[in-house]
This record gives sequence, structure tokens and C-alpha cells, in this order.
Amino acid sequence: MPQWVVKATVSAIAVAALVVRLIWPDLHIDGVTLGLLGLAILPWLSSLIKSAELPGGFKIEFQDVRDAVEKVTRGAPAPKAFVPNQQVTSTEVAAADPNLSLVALRIEIEKRLRELARRNGMDERRSLKSILRELHDRKVLEPSIVSGLRDLITAGDQAAHGASVDPRAAQWALTYRPQMLGILDMALAGGVVD
Repeated sequence: MPQWVVKATVSAIAVAALVVRLIWPDLHIDGVTLGLLGLAILPWLSSLIKSAELPGGFKIEFQDVRDAVEKVTRGAPAPKAFVPNQQVTSTEVAAADPNLSLVALRIEIEKRLRELARRNGMDERRSLKSILRELHDRKVLEPSIVSGLRDLITAGDQAAHGASVDPRAAQWALTYRPQMLGILDMALAGGVVD
């Protein structure tokens, strides 16, 4: 079924419910009516908003993780020196639990950032945000990499706290995991990361 048909159906049902509520004179425009009107409009705004989750809460979307990965990698091929960490079976993890996949990636990023901080004479026990800021200030990592890593760390934190993770986001992170960690491994090896 085409997506526009689904959107039109949802909108038609919500508008019909709104009309029914307005037909009876003793019904007033209240929160329910406004909610139904919002529901009727929401599908048509999907290209303008990333997500709507009711009631509240965080949701990690594919676009968020993809954008963070692209900030870090900028389309560069994976460094040849990278050897995947065999302790983390991330392919199996991502297939079983997208949240765990992002959490595992976040842990691997954190290990490398703390080691990078230590090797650059920084206190590796500080917050990751503080470490990233100083690695940027010392020109160890460039701004887009720092920004992307910050976004991935946030996504990993949210995933660890039970946020709903789009399986495509976990797969995207898994696919580019060697490249992202390879960039940090290059920095650890003293290579120029630009």
C-alpha cells in the first residue's frame, strides 16, 4: 500500500472522529478534539519532523546515527591498520538487540577516548564531554569528528537507558564501526586525523 494512502486513511479517520464529536452540540472543543486534529495533521508533516512519540520519551532515529557517523568518517575508507576487537561480537549483538549494539559502540568509543586523553597528558577520569572538548582544543581530533563522537555517545547513553532504537540505526553504526574506531585507533597510533 502506498505511503500516501496510509497517511490519507489516518487523516480521514481522525477528521471523521473530529466531525462526529462536533455534530453533538453538548460537545465542546477540548483536549481530545485538539488531539484528534493533531493526529489528522501529523502524517502530512512527517517530512518536516523526525519523530513524534506519545507519551514523551526519547527515540533514537536512523537519521541521527547516520548523521553522527558521517561527521566522524566523512566517507573515508576504513584505515588499514584497524583490527576489530574480537571481544565484542557486534554483528550478533546488533541482530539480537539494537540498543545493545549502540551501547557496545559507545563503550568502544569511550575506551579509545580515555586512552587518547591519557596519552595526551589529560586526566582520563574526566567526563567524555570534557575530554572531547580538550582533544579538539589540542587539535588531536577535528571538530566534525568531535561532534559526531559526541552524538554517538549521546545515542549510546540513551540506548543504555531504554530508548527505542531504530534497527536501521544500529545496523548503520555496526557497518561503519570499523571505520569509526579505526579513526580513533589512528589517533592513538599518533597518526594525523583530519
